[in-house]
Amino acid sequence: MAAYLVLICKYFFFPIILDRDIISQGGNTVQCIPFLPFLEQIRSVGWKRFLYQTAGNILAFVPISFFLALLSPRLQSFRRSLIASVSISFCVELIQLCINLLTGIPNRVVDINDLILNTLGGMIGYLVYRLWRRLFVDGDGFR
Repeated sequence: MAAYLVLICKYFFFPIILDRDIISQGGNTVQCIPFLPFLEQIRSVGWKRFLYQTAGNILAFVPISFFLALLSPRLQSFRRSLIASVSISFCVELIQLCINLLTGIPNRVVDINDLILNTLGGMIGYLVYRLWRRLFVDGDGFR
């Protein structure tokens, strides 16, 4: 779990670039319209990079709900797992916004789509937990 958290911090927050000349100052660093920039993003970075970023946002959050449900009986319901996934993803986006504001440089784009995709990943992780529990703990699965 600790190694996973270190990787998540590296993926979502670093590197923090402090050289203003390296980063172009144009562009939007906060994106609040769901799904709208997907087509624009596909055009600008291509399908391969778009799929990589989308899959990365989903897969990065799959372990969160799995580990939280595994470690805390209070987080073993769908509703609580959903709230935890949304909350953690929101905190990640908020930290990215704070880094942007504190450095004055748009290191990361704060994006509603990231929140949606991260939450989707969290819910997939919850379903993986339920399947794992059914197969290995509650049922007659592979023990």
